[in-house]
Amino acid sequence: MADPAAGGAASVVRRRNQSGALSVLCRVRPVPVRVGAPVAGCLLLGLIVGLGMYAMLRAGAAVLAMMLFAHGGADVTFSMAPAGTVVLVAGGERGFPGVEVTSTGLVPSQTVRVALPSARGLRFVEEGVPSRYQLTVYEPAGRASFYYAEPDPNARPYGLLFRNVDFGLDGQGRVAMWVAVEALPEAPAGDTSLVYDIGGQRSASGVVSVTRP
Repeated sequence: MADPAAGGAASVVRRRNQSGALSVLCRVRPVPVRVGAPVAGCLLLGLIVGLGMYAMLRAGAAVLAMMLFAHGGADVTFSMAPAGTVVLVAGGERGFPGVEVTSTGLVPSQTVRVALPSARGLRFVEEGVPSRYQLTVYEPAGRASFYYAEPDPNARPYGLLFRNVDFGLDGQGRVAMWVAVEALPEAPAGDTSLVYDIGGQRSASGVVSVTRP
């Protein structure tokens, strides 16, 4: 004999076995749980917001890494050192004081600034055709690249500014770079140097030794 519980999720069934003993069975019916529209909407909105925040965090991390690299942060992969000695005669021929750049990894394009020493009677010299202030980047394999200074009022403390200079370094390697200078007729005798700034790192050039005629 069955006696279902009215309106419930379970029913009770009473049965007698062959010996006449009464056994009671309880049958449980699953009750479906429905998620209302407001709850489903909140879940969907939370998923969309979460994905958006994740994308923003990844984009922000990429921008921060680029800024640190460009401004000499933790990811700097090159160093600078003075290169050689240049002897200039006051009022005489030009020379090419420069620096060496050594890399331990990929070096992206950089902004290079070059400053003259104060009150030492040196000046930059234009090169090429048409005549312009020029930065030469020389690789050990013999390939040279040339970059030209841009007029920029902010570069005045440095003298010359060159943008998007590509060293061609994608691993361990070394290049040299230089600009042309000359000593004015009134330049005092003695040793001095230029200052190179590459992506925020600075180094003196090789020694510039000025002599009097």
